[in-house]
Amino acid sequence: MIACDDNGNHAVLVEHDNSDSYALAVDWIHGLLFWADFELNNLRKINVMDLNTKQRKVLFKNLVRPEFIAVDPSKGLIFWSDRGRIERASMDGNDRMTIANSSSSFRIALDIFNERVYLIYSKTIASVDYNGNDWRTILLSDTHIKQPMSLAMFEEKLYWADFDQHGVFVMNKFNGTEIRKSTGQSVQSTGQGVQSTGQGVHSTGQGVHSTGHSVHSTSWCPIDWECHFI
Repeated sequence: MIACDDNGNHAVLVEHDNSDSYALAVDWIHGLLFWADFELNNLRKINVMDLNTKQRKVLFKNLVRPEFIAVDPSKGLIFWSDRGRIERASMDGNDRMTIANSSSSFRIALDIFNERVYLIYSKTIASVDYNGNDWRTILLSDTHIKQPMSLAMFEEKLYWADFDQHGVFVMNKFNGTEIRKSTGQSVQSTGQGVQSTGQGVHSTGQGVHSTGHSVHSTSWCPIDWECHFI
């Protein structure tokens, strides 16, 4: 895993001799890097690194296939999709909970201001609040959503790349209107294609017992967590 600045200078953060990495997110406030990887022994996990001290630890182990990670630094929360579910937890690994389930793979994006998780799967775009409540289906379409690869948000717009349609789509994130294809360039496969089944999905609506305190990057790797330098 490599870090690169605006001048093109780069440095290796993590060496991957016996593992493959995919799905990463940066807490830009506290300088934390989160990423998912799996090793040759089929161990799949989510890790965190302090970008200042280079200390790191494993947050979650024995996952199915964590494909996408998103973070809300203001709340100290990490969200990830693991095949048929979306989970969230505090950035220290506590208060873990499932907020959505499906037989399909999710791609996710966060609306931090409104504290909602946007998700795309099968032929559907929807959103749910951070607690797994208030499920809202925004778009149902077998025309514009065929094989979604990724999801992103900017202001009131939601963007998704569709491998099958070789392009990027954009729409209004609140009501699913103003849909258009913003580019016709080919989308390269990452090996994470969606196998949609069209089966239902539901949010869990479970309660959350999070502290809600500000997150400090120096607190993520205390000595008893056996963090190590690379």
